[in-house]
Amino acid sequence: MPSHLFYEVRDKEGAIWGGEDPLQAVAFWRNHPRSTVWVSEWEGEGEDLHQTTKAINITRINLATKMETLETVGKML
Repeated sequence: MPSHLFYEVRDKEGAIWGGEDPLQAVAFWRNHPRSTVWVSEWEGEGEDLHQTTKAINITRINLATKMETLETVGKML
């Protein structure tokens, strides 16, 4: 059975974006202050698609990566 990662960007109201592209998820997150990024795994296809993991909040990982990138760029200037 094929496995898929599904990303969601959420605000306090709920999901505001969802899809399989992590780059689009990060881009959407950057444009929406106070939002969070979540990832879950799904298996199957079509009507047989089902979630196999609980969604995990990965916002802190995104923030850490962004800060490390800014720090690296700052050292290059």
